[in-house]
Amino acid sequence: MALASLVATATAAHGQVADSAAAARSHYREAVSALQSGDTARAIAALGLAASAWPAQGAYQAAYARLAAAGGQRAEALGALKRLVTLGYGWDKSDPVVQSLAGVPEYSVLERGMLAATAPLVRSHILLQLRDTLLHPEGIAWDGARRRWLVSSVRQRKIIAVDQRGVATDLVRSGQDGLDAALAIGVDSARRLVWVASAALPQQQGWTPADSGRSALLAFDLTTGGLRRRVYLPGAAGGHSIGDLTVLANGTVFASDTRSPALYRVPAGGGDSARVVVAGDPLVRSPQGLVADGVRLLVADYSHGILAVDLATGSVVALPAPAETTTLGIDGLVRQDRHHLIGVQNGIWPARIVRLTLSPEGRAITEVTVLDRHLPEAGEPTQGVVLDGAFVYLANSPWSNYDDEGRTRPGAEWSAPLLLRLPLR
Repeated sequence: MALASLVATATAAHGQVADSAAAARSHYREAVSALQSGDTARAIAALGLAASAWPAQGAYQAAYARLAAAGGQRAEALGALKRLVTLGYGWDKSDPVVQSLAGVPEYSVLERGMLAATAPLVRSHILLQLRDTLLHPEGIAWDGARRRWLVSSVRQRKIIAVDQRGVATDLVRSGQDGLDAALAIGVDSARRLVWVASAALPQQQGWTPADSGRSALLAFDLTTGGLRRRVYLPGAAGGHSIGDLTVLANGTVFASDTRSPALYRVPAGGGDSARVVVAGDPLVRSPQGLVADGVRLLVADYSHGILAVDLATGSVVALPAPAETTTLGIDGLVRQDRHHLIGVQNGIWPARIVRLTLSPEGRAITEVTVLDRHLPEAGEPTQGVVLDGAFVYLANSPWSNYDDEGRTRPGAEWSAPLLLRLPLR
């Protein structure tokens, strides 16, 4: 009976999350269509349904609040803003549409709550500042044998090694061995390898539209920087974009693909082809960070929250979280200890570092705790590493400096890349 109940609960969780998110996206598309046809009332109603169907998605709440305020539906707008405050999302209080609510007493209370919920919460400090402002860091790993940090570059298509004084040298040269944008990286100390997720992106140097969909997993020698392995992905009509990975102690690599949503396994023993763990599951829509958890894989899906994947069967379930929290928009994900995960939640504004507490049996998230909101320095954090009782993370990757075609936006500012150290004890 216990097993049957567990299976039934898992199946229900899978269906509920997938169905709710799909319904919300459907309502959102209806709202866009209604606006295009000039039917504002129908658009507001559809956005309200989207926000209700998927309440943890702040983007729907924000859109609903703005459109409802513009349409004179103040109560509905205030309700959506209240939900944003609860989730920890901010909004632009100088927006003319939002300012239309300024005379409403309830709005003043909500604005104060929003400012408190999104204010700097600085518990970390700057560990290292890198000199190359055009680096565009994304992935980070610790090479314990050599006592150095490894950092990947999207723009420059390379991996640098950074000593504890902050001096950087190229470990893998720009574009070496066909390396495209260098995203997540992970160290296999036993085999003296650094694995990198490589994907052709508009933000990289030398990109052309013909490069779209090209992606691979590459392993380079930690001493020489020479290529040791190249792993290809199964064919997919839309191509691939491997963005994250994790390396196990036994040398196995797991990776996530956001372009053709799937999860892959690369055995330690060799071979040039990745094996599918999950592909085509409706829950796996935008997989990011991964944590190996015994017989399962925990995955941060940008759209659906934290997923648990059974490695034997490939079945996927969503881990429920408390109603007044959100686990959406998590990019980097690592394990702190048996019952806690650390997530880089850059899919909300402002970005923050959160601790996710797992239930004793690991079937749910019982608490989402904000640990760090190091503003303005950590405006665009990406990934991090747990080391010596602290979480060290990349704070300011310049993704927002580019448009979708990789062109530099007017007024873009380039800051020195920062590594922040957040104590966890």
